[in-house]
Amino acid sequence: MVEKEVPVEKSKQDENPAISPAETLQFVGLSGDQDPFILQYCRTKRIRDVDGIQWTCHRFGNDPRFPASFTAVPDQHLDAHPSYYPLARRLEIASPHTDQLVRSFFEVVHPSVPILDPQSFSPSTAFLPLLAAVFALAHPYCHGAQAINPWLFMDFNSQALPIEARNAKLETVEAALLHAQRHTYIFRAPTMPGLWAEVGTIVGMSQDVGLNIDASDWDIPEGEKKRRKRLWWAVYMQDKWAALTLGRPSYIHDDQYDVEDLEVADVIPDQNVSEDLRDLPARVFVAAVRLTVILSDILSQLYTVKGVKRLHALATGECYNIAHGFIERLDSWKEEYLTPLLRYDTIHDPTGSLQLAYYTVEITLCRAILRTPAGVEFRQRSASLVSSVIDWLKNLQVNRVSAFWWSASKINFAIAGGFMIGMFLSATKDEEVNYWIKEITTYRNLLRAHSPNFNVTKLASIRMDLLLQRDISDNTSVNDEDEVDSSAAQRPSALGQGLDDQDQQGIKDSGMDAGNLFSTETLREDFAVEPAVAFGNTYGLEWDADLDQLLSGFDYRF
Repeated sequence: MVEKEVPVEKSKQDENPAISPAETLQFVGLSGDQDPFILQYCRTKRIRDVDGIQWTCHRFGNDPRFPASFTAVPDQHLDAHPSYYPLARRLEIASPHTDQLVRSFFEVVHPSVPILDPQSFSPSTAFLPLLAAVFALAHPYCHGAQAINPWLFMDFNSQALPIEARNAKLETVEAALLHAQRHTYIFRAPTMPGLWAEVGTIVGMSQDVGLNIDASDWDIPEGEKKRRKRLWWAVYMQDKWAALTLGRPSYIHDDQYDVEDLEVADVIPDQNVSEDLRDLPARVFVAAVRLTVILSDILSQLYTVKGVKRLHALATGECYNIAHGFIERLDSWKEEYLTPLLRYDTIHDPTGSLQLAYYTVEITLCRAILRTPAGVEFRQRSASLVSSVIDWLKNLQVNRVSAFWWSASKINFAIAGGFMIGMFLSATKDEEVNYWIKEITTYRNLLRAHSPNFNVTKLASIRMDLLLQRDISDNTSVNDEDEVDSSAAQRPSALGQGLDDQDQQGIKDSGMDAGNLFSTETLREDFAVEPAVAFGNTYGLEWDADLDQLLSGFDYRF
């Protein structure tokens, strides 16, 4: 977005060197009071009157079916930088390490989130919220800056970005997107507070600046066209993955954007890396966008309020066809995008987030189909999928662990764990129950083992602990009138039935043995276990007995 200098009256904003007097261009939508079909006849004009009103009209593109017009007003008329805007000097603490932080960002973070132009980014002239976001993401990878509290950068943007949203520009969207990828330093059960509202603001800002409109025929520099396309698809990804991981309806609808597909040429390569790796970030970004489009279709068809009802009204064959249509798309995506990317060898390999995202999309598909009449056909596929996730996590190499992972990855790991628990709860055979206990135990151990040095798995570990462990307060006392089975403590737990010694030891090491897990009765109480518990109506599944009877011979204490 082009900033045009305009004279402004001296105010408190002049005390803040972070602020320059500028005007904000806002896209004119079709249904607003400033009809773009009228504005298309206006040449660029600037109007100032004696009452201090300043208004500018800009026209881009020549499509008579959809006139692209922007109006502009001075930032000061938008309450853009009030007196409580955070002062620039709060970021001065990073000044001795600025070059190191920027270098760390482009070496580690940028390959995973390549929305900036490495050639044009300059910390001395950068938009301060964008600079703060760069510092915050680079901080863990910059050894020289470890004495700095990273919350200084994140807190700056937590205050600045809601104010900047009043006069959004392209750099505002860039800063907000990077801020949404910020590291988690305190891990608790909830996700980042306010994240969904934050995503809504990002989508709103992107529409304010017209990112959802195809700019390929606009009269703007080619570099800005690429920048707008990169940003739109980054916003699209942020919206869709947040919608999935938070279980919210997407803000973006397919009929409200017409931006062309992202291509490798739209992502600016970093000239400071070797030539054979120069296009890796672009290829990962393009692959992620293509995968996200598939995810969006799954969410809109299988996870909307009305979509779920429509799905349950379909016959088995129709559900089966829907599922296999998505499976074919995922298989094609894997062959075209993921498999070639896995051949790269780089120190901070950004493909880990992408491969986890692929597994998550397939899990998302299976979760929906398992609730339909076709679900019985997908239990074996689900088992194979989970086995692939576990094997992948077992063999996760240091060059992937050391990379920057997308913020959604934390919940993607948790989604895989929750899926395993759902498969366990809906198992109908003793051997299947034992199989899923083994898989849950292995996955839980892997999450814990990775957590100290790879905190992307910490949230998933916490989530699984919450689901599988009983609050200690529930077992601290027994009322006098309670009946106690004195033989219970002596009875061997059926948790290990059908498992070898190594598997049983793994269960004990994971904290899932009889001493730490709660009983079948509390399992029923906590999960309200019924034949449709995990994935909804099980339709074609043949239940050998009522679930009470099925579990009566077992002492599973999740």
